[in-house]
Amino acid sequence: RLEPAPLIWSVLLLLAAAQGWWASFGLREHVDWNFISFAMVLLQMILLYMSTAVILPDARDGRVDLASHFDPHRVVFFGFLIAVLVVSIAKDLVINGEWPTLPNLLFHASLGVIAIVGIVFPSRSIQTALAVIGASGFVIYIGMLFARL
Repeated sequence: RLEPAPLIWSVLLLLAAAQGWWASFGLREHVDWNFISFAMVLLQMILLYMSTAVILPDARDGRVDLASHFDPHRVVFFGFLIAVLVVSIAKDLVINGEWPTLPNLLFHASLGVIAIVGIVFPSRSIQTALAVIGASGFVIYIGMLFARL
């Protein structure tokens, strides 16, 4: 059984992984590396991976019911999403020694609010709306902040 919210979130997570690799490429000229800096980059990717691990069910038996899988994993998924956002901000603080730019912080805060609403409201229509808003916002975010490195 297909369900729009987990499908949209899974596509968004693939896009987020690609954006993460793209943003990491921007660190190629960073010279003041230490283990904490590297660990922050790694932790962000680990948390992103963990969010992808809970969004879609294991389809080994050939049956996939996205709705019945997403409902009990929704809080964990959004918890990982919040953790990714927190680590993303912390990564900038650790690597660059400064807060992300205001547009970047506003995006993080907006996606954080979406995640909190997603935790609080289990309604399928709200979940679908959050996924559409989150995906649209992420595409705009990439266009505004990461079109060029």
